[in-house]
Amino acid sequence: MTAELFSPSQQHALAALGLRKWRAHTATPSTVPTTQFTYRVDDWLLVTATALPVQRPEWLLDVLRVVGKTGHGLSQVSGTTLQQWAPTRVIDLTSYPIEQVAATDKQQLWRQLQRMVMNG
Repeated sequence: MTAELFSPSQQHALAALGLRKWRAHTATPSTVPTTQFTYRVDDWLLVTATALPVQRPEWLLDVLRVVGKTGHGLSQVSGTTLQQWAPTRVIDLTSYPIEQVAATDKQQLWRQLQRMVMNG
């Protein structure tokens, strides 16, 4: 790869100066971050695959009620916040389409929320 970036004389000059050759880093699929949106509601984080619409879907308002809020305290935060947050207080909604959630997905989500709220 460095042979493509630098001519032989440039590579020799870099070596004479004691500089390392620059190499392009190719990311593997597992290290490429996916786009996520992170929102804070009191001491909970919601992680979604798409930005939340201004007009909240009814099912999302229900989720916010479960964690004790009406949605007025919902604010987007940096994705790095997720790394510092207690995993037991993170609700991962990335696998749910925001606008239209199937009934079976809602049932699965409610079971997950019930376990989280009971343990939290």
